[in-house]
Order: sequence, then C-alpha cells, then structure tokens
Amino acid sequence: MTNRFLCDPSSNSLFVSDGWAVAYPALRLHRLDLRTGQHIADLRTRHQGVSAMALHNGLLYAASDSRLFELRVADLAVVREWNKGLVRYTMQLVPDGAALTAANWLAPSIGVFELESGRTRRLKIGRQPIIFRRGHQVNVIAGFEGGMWLLDTTRVALTEHYSTPAVSSVCVGEHIWAALAGRAEGGQGEPPVWAKRGTNKIARLSSDGWSGQASGPIRSMSCDDRRGILWCLVGDSHDVRLEAVSQRTGKLLASFQPLPRLGVGFCHVDPEAGIVLRAESNHVTKGNILVSSSSTLVCYALPDEPDPAAKSSLGAAAQP
Repeated sequence: MTNRFLCDPSSNSLFVSDGWAVAYPALRLHRLDLRTGQHIADLRTRHQGVSAMALHNGLLYAASDSRLFELRVADLAVVREWNKGLVRYTMQLVPDGAALTAANWLAPSIGVFELESGRTRRLKIGRQPIIFRRGHQVNVIAGFEGGMWLLDTTRVALTEHYSTPAVSSVCVGEHIWAALAGRAEGGQGEPPVWAKRGTNKIARLSSDGWSGQASGPIRSMSCDDRRGILWCLVGDSHDVRLEAVSQRTGKLLASFQPLPRLGVGFCHVDPEAGIVLRAESNHVTKGNILVSSSSTLVCYALPDEPDPAAKSSLGAAAQP
C-alpha cells in the first residue's frame, strides 16, 4: 500500500493518500495546498488505502480496495460512494464522458464504470493493462503481451489495433512514450502470477525511428512537451532518482539524487505543476517492532533546462 499523489493546479491542490505503516483504521486521503504545503482537508477511507485518483467534471474520484468515492475538491466531502461490482484494487482511473475506466495492474481485464447507473461493464484485454487518454480518446495497452487499442467507452469495445512491444509504463503528450518491459518474473501462487517490470529502454509508440534510455529500470515516466523532456523515476523502491531524457535525441540529460538520501527518494512528477516530490520517512522501532512512523513530502521545482552536469541534487527546494 504505497502513497498515491494527484496534482490539480487549477485548485492549487495536492491530493495524497496514506501509505505503509499507517494503521488501517487511521487511513486517510489528504488535500494539501500545492503552493505552501498547508493541510486543508482529509477524508478517513475506512480501513482501505486509496490506490487511484482522477479529476472529472470538477469532482475528485478516489478508488480504494473495494470502494469508489466521488468527492468535493474543496473539503473532500463525499458526494456519492459505490461499493458493488467495481474493479477490485483499482490502480488506474481514466474518465471519459459519463464513465470511468478502471484497471488493476495485474488483472487481464478492465472495467468501464457508468457513473449514473453504478454499473461496471468488463472487457478482457490481457495481462498488465495500461489505460490512458490521448486527446479525446481512451487508449488501452496489454502491457505484458503488447498490443494497443482505442477504447469505445459507450459500446465498451476495442477498435483500431496497433502492434507494440511489451511495456511497463506509458506517458502521453504530443506522442505516446513507453518504458519497455523486461522478462517475465514470478510464477508463485496457484494459479502462478507472472509480471514484467520496466527496463531502462524507452520507445515512442506513436511513430517509428526513435529510442532512448535511462540509466536503470524505469518505475514511471511523465511527458513534458514544454521542456522537451521525459521525466523518469528510476531505481529500486529504496533509492528512486529522477532522470531527464531528451524527447529529441533519446539521450540522458541529467540525473538527480536528493541529498541527504532519506526515505524512498523521488515519488511523483507533475510537469504541468512544474514539480517533483520526494518522500522522507522516519520510523521508530523497539527491537523488530514498529512503534511509530511519519513522513515528510519535499517539493522541488523542475528545472527548465536540465544541466547535463547535474548528477547529485536538484539544488533549491521548497518543503511543505
């Protein structure tokens, strides 16, 4: 259960869900002021952590293990709530018209949830589905096997198939960019569960003849067309650094590692807001027992022109 983040510059909001080491009865979703870090509101999510969020028609939608909340942005007051027929453990939410498309990273199907009827219609895609918007269209990729389609959320049907390699994450701007997936891992459980995680290689799916790479396995990417950059979170869960890859050449321009190295490193990038977040954690233990845990979010401004010589720190930072 990791923290989830969503920026909304129009309301100066940063929405943050609680993560590991928070007691289940205390789990909350928080609204912070994006400029100052001031805590504005929170919602107790009743023993379930928030795993996906989306903004749609001026409302915030938050999915947990088996619930979907429709919330007012200002105070996180519940407008509506659903708890039946949903995609369990939703990790992606993409709005389109009067529907929300939901996906669990490992399940081989997606669900199109109709907001007015509360009904979910399901569609088989393939393992590790990735859903995203590009312009007015919703796209779906079968990340494990490869293959991309347009999704008609009214008919709940796939159209216009495109061949792709297996991919682990996608970001979208003028083009569609993807981190290529590695070999299958896992095989435990009954039935066995297999997964493909990100490599350091990047492909441009919306046109041919381009390739790029980061310095290590890519966890997630964000497209920044204004700066001509792909911002990549790279590394393992205890040492996540931020890297800038040129959209023009595919070359690694800069790698940023915050100092001192506390917590899990960088955890969220939002090019529209112009920020990257770093999580610092503090645990108090007695022997092998966790007594208390706290975390601090540090907010950095993304540089307009990443310096190829920058290998250690982003420099100036603002801490909410």
